[in-house]
Amino acid sequence: MTAAALLLCVILILINVAIGCQPPNCQNVDCGTCVEACCKLEWNVTGTNASSLAQQIETALKAGGPDGLYSYWGTTPNQGPLTFVVQGKHSTATMHYNDTLNFGVMSGGVDNCTVQAFSHSQDFITGDFAYCDEGQNYKNLVTIIQALGNLKYEQMILFGCPPPK
Repeated sequence: MTAAALLLCVILILINVAIGCQPPNCQNVDCGTCVEACCKLEWNVTGTNASSLAQQIETALKAGGPDGLYSYWGTTPNQGPLTFVVQGKHSTATMHYNDTLNFGVMSGGVDNCTVQAFSHSQDFITGDFAYCDEGQNYKNLVTIIQALGNLKYEQMILFGCPPPK
């Protein structure tokens, strides 16, 4: 390999690190599942109810989340089978794209609930298109659930953000 080719490889790697998802939790890369990149997860949560969990998600978003780049949009009760829908966004650390976040919380009883969490890459980017996400949508979601403390939950990927092979 020539020195110029080696230098080009190093530059491309550095650019990818600078503009991509910042680890941890970037391993579930999506490319075009929702035309743009997206991720939909389901968490079956035990030890809390829908109202309490929706409030915890809302509080985390209002506080900016663990990285300070989350924001809260609103909470709406009783949307079809969903007891609460909590909405917000996450601005990426490097390129400042805004990804849409939706957390649909369904009551499962006194001490359990289910959350369908969805993150969608920014739609309108001048001169660009968010076809692949470097794992950012997956990270947007799991970072919030992990930040809520010692919740007991099982996670399932519903679509997008496949696990690494």
